[in-house]
Amino acid sequence: TAILALTQQRHLRADLLVLAWVVPTFIFLESFEVHFQRYMIPLTPFLILMGARMLLWTVDFARRVSYVRSRPTVVRDTSFSFPMMGWLRAQSTRMAWLLLGVVVVSTAFYALAFQNVYAKGHPAVEASEWIKENVTYGTSIVSDNHWDEFVPDLYAYDVWQFPVYNQPDNREKMDELAKRLSHSEYLVFYSNRPYSSVARAPDRYPLSYSYYKKLFEGELGYQLERRFTSHPRLLGISFQDNPFKRAGLPSPEPLAPERSSLLTFDLGYADDNVVG
Repeated sequence: TAILALTQQRHLRADLLVLAWVVPTFIFLESFEVHFQRYMIPLTPFLILMGARMLLWTVDFARRVSYVRSRPTVVRDTSFSFPMMGWLRAQSTRMAWLLLGVVVVSTAFYALAFQNVYAKGHPAVEASEWIKENVTYGTSIVSDNHWDEFVPDLYAYDVWQFPVYNQPDNREKMDELAKRLSHSEYLVFYSNRPYSSVARAPDRYPLSYSYYKKLFEGELGYQLERRFTSHPRLLGISFQDNPFKRAGLPSPEPLAPERSSLLTFDLGYADDNVVG
C-alpha cells in the first residue's frame, strides 16, 4: 500500500490517510520495551483494509498486463520479452484471482477454526475441575502464573505463587522456590508467559531460566501430568503455537495422551513478551 501511495496518483489521498495512522502508530508501539500483540488491535482494521486493497490492486494490475498482451504486435513493446513472458501475461489474471481466492478461503477457514476455541469450556475451568476430582483437598500447590489470572476455585488447596518477576533473581529466591517445590505435590502453570519470557532474557533471570530448563528436562522430580489447551481446529486441522521451541526449552510430554489431529500447523509462539 505504501508503494501504491507513492506511484498511483489517483489513490494518493486515500492511501495516505490510512498510512498517516498506521505508520506513526506502528513506529510508536515498536518503541516500547514490551511488545504485546494486543497493542496492535487499533491497527488491525486498517491492516485488513490495506491487505484487501493490495489484493484488488493485484487483480487490476494483472488485467492491465493481460491487456498489453492482447494489443497488436506492431504496437507492443517487446524490448523486455523472454520465452515465458507470453504465458505469464496470458495467465496473469487467472493467477491473480487464484491468489485472491486462496486468501479469502484460508481466512474464512481459520475464522471458523478459531470459533471452535469457544465451542468448549475454558482450559482453566477444565483444569480446575480435574484438580478437584483428582487432587486431595489441602494439598500444597506451587502456582507459576505471575501477572496472569490463575486456575479458579482452588481455595481448598495450599497455593503458593512463585514471584518470578518482582523479586531479584538471587539465591534467596531459589532457596524459597526449592523449599516450596520439595513440600508440594503439584506445580501449576496458567499459561506459558512466565517461562517463555524468562527464557528470552537469560541474562536478566539466569537462575530462573536454569530452573525452568531443569524442570522441563525432568531433573526436579516433576512430570507433566496433564495439559489443558484450546487451539483453533476444524475438519481435523489444528493451528498450534510452540512456546518451547522459540524459548529454547525442552518440550515435556504429558503422561496422558492428547487428542491428535490429521494435520497440525505450527504457528510459532503466542503473546509471551513480558520482559522485552
